[in-house]
Amino acid sequence: MTEFSFESFTNEEGRWLVRTARRAAETFVEKGERIPIPDDTPAIAKQKMGVFVTIKKYPSDELRGCIGRPEPSQTLIEALIDSAIDSATRDPRFEPMTSKELEESTFEVSVLSPPLPVQVKNPLEYKNKIVIGGTGL
Repeated sequence: MTEFSFESFTNEEGRWLVRTARRAAETFVEKGERIPIPDDTPAIAKQKMGVFVTIKKYPSDELRGCIGRPEPSQTLIEALIDSAIDSATRDPRFEPMTSKELEESTFEVSVLSPPLPVQVKNPLEYKNKIVIGGTGL
């Protein structure tokens, strides 16, 4: 498995991931088709990584869909496309999105590092080792 850090992503690659997630969801909602892997996929997106795609209503910021692949079992681009489609159409908490809803939504992409166990000698140490919002919670 290739190691990476979040600093490995440029701002342009981050914008590319968000644009691609939106395009994947819109294409599936409007045409029922999965987009092909884009020719301009950055090299880093061809590595196996976990990802979540979150869709929120704009401007309320209310959750509208969030699904991902926490394990690095697919390339990032494949997981991104699948997660974007699933967030828009298969989140069990919501009805599938419409084209109109997608126009009024924002997309967030969270690329995940491989999951690692939290090492402690005593279970009481977990409260000092786990950071909400920083260690995957």
